[in-house]
Amino acid sequence: MADINLNTYLDEIFSLSDKEADNDHQAAHVVELLQPYLQLRPNHGRAWFIYGECLRIVGRSQEAMDALLKALEFAPEQIKSTIFGRIGFLCRQHISPMEAEKWFKQATENTQKPIGWAWILRGANLAVMGEYERALDCYQEALNLEEIDRDEVFLNIGLVLRAMKRYNEAILAFQEALKLNPTYQEAQWNLEGLLDIEETLQKTAKMPSIVQYTQWFHKVAERGDAEAQFKLGLMYQEGQVVPSSDVEAIKWYMRAAEQGHAYAQYNLGVMYDKGEAIPQNYTEAVKLYKKAAEQGHVNAQYNLGLIYHGGQCVSQNYAEAMKWYRKAAEQGDAEAQLSVGCMYSKGEGVEQNSVEAKKWFRRSAEQGNVDAQEILERLEQG
Repeated sequence: MADINLNTYLDEIFSLSDKEADNDHQAAHVVELLQPYLQLRPNHGRAWFIYGECLRIVGRSQEAMDALLKALEFAPEQIKSTIFGRIGFLCRQHISPMEAEKWFKQATENTQKPIGWAWILRGANLAVMGEYERALDCYQEALNLEEIDRDEVFLNIGLVLRAMKRYNEAILAFQEALKLNPTYQEAQWNLEGLLDIEETLQKTAKMPSIVQYTQWFHKVAERGDAEAQFKLGLMYQEGQVVPSSDVEAIKWYMRAAEQGHAYAQYNLGVMYDKGEAIPQNYTEAVKLYKKAAEQGHVNAQYNLGLIYHGGQCVSQNYAEAMKWYRKAAEQGDAEAQLSVGCMYSKGEGVEQNSVEAKKWFRRSAEQGNVDAQEILERLEQG
């Protein structure tokens, strides 16, 4: 009698789990129901499948894989394709597209009971791998099936064609999806995203190629245009459009700097200062910083303040440091404003003046300088 009651109870547990399995929000409940159930009925393949799916949903991927593999052991041949597909989906999420393809391939090889959604998932997975033509083949196979969400297939075809830059064909695919399902928002959004694409392509066709762009810059720079020389130096230093080359960057910065280009002078000064791609030379760095600073380059002004303040490669000179800090601070540099505040607070290079110090701390703090904010807070607390 007890065995009858236990079996009846277990049947009820499985029936409830099977019913709730279609609701992702109930996945945790199903996991808790089936874990003890499977200890008592370890050969129930359908239960292992439901258990694995719900474990996947709640994020326990390794346990989900183990459960689905267990389900395969007990599954009849006509059911195995479904399990292969679910394992493929799990692999795509948590392992790799290549591993997923192995399982999706097995899921779609069953010609006795073809599964449409497995063809869709396999196509999407192949698209992630960049195998667009094979993905399109999968979607065509899906369209040959009777029980298939054709609107979803055409959406995925459109996404792959868009990735292949076959925009007009992609538009037709999205339109086909909307014919089948006029309320299909994802198809509508993707269709709208390709409207007027021809106009955009016409604009890009007018843009010069990278080769033409760099050739133009070199031509103008060779003619002696300082701005072109600076920008060419920057392009080489940062590897923008052209291959990165410190040698070329220095060459063009030097040419622009010799013509008085402040930004070229500053960038070259930084390279000398830090010994980047050029032997470190503080004297040359200071010389270039001064040239740029005298033209109002705020970073050069601040760097000069640091150099004179610390006595780095020059005689320490608080008055000179204050002069350059202040010039940068008056241009709104938050670090320079903090430094001016500190100089007034300590009486370095100027007479000590707590009112002026607080004024500059506040200006720096208002720009988000954390150090200035902390100093102000301490001053206000007394």
